[in-house]
Amino acid sequence: GSFDQVLVLLNGVNITDPQTGHHNLNIPIDLSSIQRIEILQGPGARLYGPGAFCGAINIITKPQPENSIQISSKEGEYGLTGGNISTTLKIKSSATFLSASYNRCDGYIENTDFKNLNLFLHSNLSSKIGDFSLFSGYQAKEFGANSFYTPKYPNQFERTKTLISSIEYERKWNKNKITINSYLRENWDKFELFRSNPASWYAGHNYHLTTVFGEKISYQLITQIGRTQVGIELRDEDIISNRLGDTLSKPIKIEGTDSSYYTMGDNRLIYNVFADQAFYFNRFSISGGFNYSYCNEYNGNWSYGIDASYQIISNLKVYTSANRSFRNPTFNDLYYNGSTNYGNPNLKPESAITYEGGFKLDYVILSGNIGYFHRDGKNIIDWIKLPAETKWHTQNYTSLSTDGIEVSLTSNLRDKIIFINNLFVSYSRYWNSKQSGDFDSYYALDYIKHNLKFGVNHNIVSKLSASWNFIWQQRAGDYINVSNVVKTYKPFWLIDLKLSWTASKYSIFVEATNLFNSKYVDIGNIKQPSRWISAGFRYKFRW
Repeated sequence: GSFDQVLVLLNGVNITDPQTGHHNLNIPIDLSSIQRIEILQGPGARLYGPGAFCGAINIITKPQPENSIQISSKEGEYGLTGGNISTTLKIKSSATFLSASYNRCDGYIENTDFKNLNLFLHSNLSSKIGDFSLFSGYQAKEFGANSFYTPKYPNQFERTKTLISSIEYERKWNKNKITINSYLRENWDKFELFRSNPASWYAGHNYHLTTVFGEKISYQLITQIGRTQVGIELRDEDIISNRLGDTLSKPIKIEGTDSSYYTMGDNRLIYNVFADQAFYFNRFSISGGFNYSYCNEYNGNWSYGIDASYQIISNLKVYTSANRSFRNPTFNDLYYNGSTNYGNPNLKPESAITYEGGFKLDYVILSGNIGYFHRDGKNIIDWIKLPAETKWHTQNYTSLSTDGIEVSLTSNLRDKIIFINNLFVSYSRYWNSKQSGDFDSYYALDYIKHNLKFGVNHNIVSKLSASWNFIWQQRAGDYINVSNVVKTYKPFWLIDLKLSWTASKYSIFVEATNLFNSKYVDIGNIKQPSRWISAGFRYKFRW
């Protein structure tokens, strides 16, 4: 799936940006503040609604189980520097986590510098009437966007500011649970096609402000034979801009500018009603559900599916599933007009039915899976260009079929073998087939065809350990380089190494990414970083 087809959640809250999936990971937290990341592989629209077209990523934060202060810092090549300070304070039945981080870099090539500030708070309170959870965060980010949307203009630059807040109430009694959540997300974006020395025809920068407000109520019941979930969500998505949407009745002054105004905008209201039922009978389990989503711009749309599994022997099961999912167009898909592309306000939601089957293994020292899926996509949204055209534009494909096989094995060998802690290996292979037609695709057909990964973590001496990661990738499709020549993506190897000295209160590390200096480009035509060495430490004080 593309960056627009994967739903991103923070502590279960949908923080996907309606303007573009490019902003989905504007999340105001440092990596060290994350407790865990849950990945749903495959359609999740029947539970999460529009957006979980190919899968969902749920990033989890939580106060530490003890009073503590943690300080970390990192320095590296290309002017990379950054630090994080966080604390957890527990008072009786409440716990509060606070984090602040700042990172910057001069860039590994021209116009890839960045600055990033994150502030985050997460507080939990337990009471007789239920549990309350509040999180709020702010991020300010700016970066050199070298050829970000097109190689024709390598001097692009972007600034974003993001505010995310959520308050949740949860009440449990017997085997029942009700959850009520309210959330708000604002994302301000300033995009500059020319960071400096603009062309004479350049009319000015792009300004966008998206505001998303949501309310969600869900109920869950656990019984001896299964689990029942029902819920409803109301989500309001709004954008004001000087480039995207319909003309506003009255211009709105853009904060921080002298004479710029938001003159365009759009708004859509989305209602989601969902229900899911799971049954467990000895070795057999089955679950099914649906989600009905109504949008004032696209009327109603259904997501539904069924999953089943059977435990063949202890710790080994076979599974199968069939699910329908869909995604509404982003505001960029609908309205974005630039020097090299233009949107399509007549786009329809894209949809797909995905069939999957495989085996899962889950032992203490060895776990893994092998699976195969087939997805029939309808009205797939992509930026395309016909041979006689000079601009990319959005269009709904009639159909796009995707097949894939995925294999992975992970072993936990800590205390089993003297010096090896764990090993993992995974491989995926994908195929796409589109409707007949002579046109170039910007995103949908430039997928990673082969993806092989292998990693090992092992002890060296005393508290010193090493982590190795090996990646081999081959992307399908081709790209146009800065000389306007069509190039086919070449396969490449990446090898990363991290050395860590870990004690009870502190750890020190040195790492090298792309250890053997592979030359490669990823999607588009952007040269990726060569060998990059950095070092850092983390210290944790408890009381």
